[in-house]
This record gives sequence, C-alpha cells and structure tokens, in this order.
Amino acid sequence: KAVKKSDPELSNNEISVILGRQWNAETDAVRMHYHSMAVEIKRQV
Repeated sequence: KAVKKSDPELSNNEISVILGRQWNAETDAVRMHYHSMAVEIKRQV
C-alpha cells in the first residue's frame, strides 16, 4: 500500500518490480522471520 500511495500512477507490474527489489535487499534475518511465520500458518491450516 505504501508503494501505491507514494506513486498512484504505478502499474501492478511496476509495483511488483519495486517490491521484488525491496525483498531482495532484505537481510537473511528478516527473510527467515517471514519464512518462519509462513511455516507456522501452514501448520495451523
């Protein structure tokens, strides 16, 4: 939402590219945190 809010004219494709770059720039610790959350959610379902 923050990306779209900062530039409402962006297409979905452009937003995906920006978010992909942001994700790739994250540290391993952040990625592991989200991976752990995903694993826990899958176990609950």
